[in-house]
Amino acid sequence: MKIIFYGRCSTKDQKNSIDAQRAAVKAWAKGKGVSVASWHEDIGVSGATPVDERPGLMAALREIGEDDILVASSRDRLARDVIVAATLESIVRERGGSIATADGASTEDTPEGALFRVLLDAFAAFERAKIRCRTKAALAVIKANGGVTTGNLPYGFRREGMRLLPDDFQQGVIRDMAAHRTEGKTLAGIVDWLKCSNIQAPRHGKKPRKGESGIPRWSPATVSRILKRGALKTH
Repeated sequence: MKIIFYGRCSTKDQKNSIDAQRAAVKAWAKGKGVSVASWHEDIGVSGATPVDERPGLMAALREIGEDDILVASSRDRLARDVIVAATLESIVRERGGSIATADGASTEDTPEGALFRVLLDAFAAFERAKIRCRTKAALAVIKANGGVTTGNLPYGFRREGMRLLPDDFQQGVIRDMAAHRTEGKTLAGIVDWLKCSNIQAPRHGKKPRKGESGIPRWSPATVSRILKRGALKTH
């Protein structure tokens, strides 16, 4: 019989760190008079992620054999989705193993034990839904108050905490671009002026293609987009 540890920690779940999960399972194993044979974990993975998309969990499952035990600190570390949890249970049982948790959740192979585990999984899914709802509401409040949450900063602005504030230099560049355009200069001509003036182009968050330097470059499309937004336009 082998004891195989699995830990999971999402980026939004700092209270359940991998170190804390390991400590809980070590204490559980010591109380049972057993030792953990191997340790597997997934960092930054949601509890709703399918089993086959978790490298750590897949590695743990490959080790499961007859009478082996997959142990986690709690059921919600295994999954925060009822279907994912049921899939995991089925895979482990097909391999002749079982699942245990350090918090003492029922492992009884009875209808009552199975019902209790399903209820735990349902509550884990419910808690995940509440977290998503609270996060969505918080982001909506930030945006409503002029904050910026994700994505690239629009050219002409800088980030200060969760707020967007005008960048004086970039706002000046936008005004100069608009003046050149009013004077009849083409978009390509403005690009040449920007390059000659050694003014840095904005980043767009895209990974550079093979062979590209990754240094942002001005283009007529970028200039057009910035001019349409205009200087000192709030978001």
